[in-house]
Amino acid sequence: MNSKKLSNFIITTLVLTWLYALIRYNLFKHIVFAHLPLYVTNKAFILSAVIFIAVAAFRKKNNSPHTNLYLNSFGFSLALIHVMISIILLGPDYFPNLFAGGKFNVFGELSILFGILAFTAFIILLILTTTREYLKNILRRILSPDYINIFGILFIVFHTFLIGIKGWLSPELWPGYLPPISLLGFVVAVIPVIKRVFGKMEVEA
Repeated sequence: MNSKKLSNFIITTLVLTWLYALIRYNLFKHIVFAHLPLYVTNKAFILSAVIFIAVAAFRKKNNSPHTNLYLNSFGFSLALIHVMISIILLGPDYFPNLFAGGKFNVFGELSILFGILAFTAFIILLILTTTREYLKNILRRILSPDYINIFGILFIVFHTFLIGIKGWLSPELWPGYLPPISLLGFVVAVIPVIKRVFGKMEVEA
């Protein structure tokens, strides 16, 4: 993927995910437009982040190292924005499925845990791919970048599953019958995990 195609892919993904979030939440779910700047846009940002990171992992052999680094870095940046916005919004008013009696329920605690683990994995991955050789060598003795990448994506799978599973089970209640952002993120994240598992099974066979 050359620079122009990569830029077009990133811009198109951001625009389409933002439009999807706007249509689903503002138009069909009737969330007031006052929540578009943070709550709705945050959903578009994290879906785009998952797409970029998953594409970098899924097409690893077809992409150049520069492309994968660019996609992972951009995905990480959007994930960082998602974390900061979520900290501001995190509460039963915005995320009622994660709370019970004013405190996190088990879904809330586990989803936050896996979110933190995913974010930590991608911090390590970014360090491995951008810093000096001596630090890379130290970290590579613990885990390879490939394993860190797939663990990070696996944590995203658990994070999105725990956040959205309650809403996934009632498609008749989906605004405009459009799947939740969490479900889309789950599907996108699980694809490279499945590819990695079945790819390893084929090699071993």
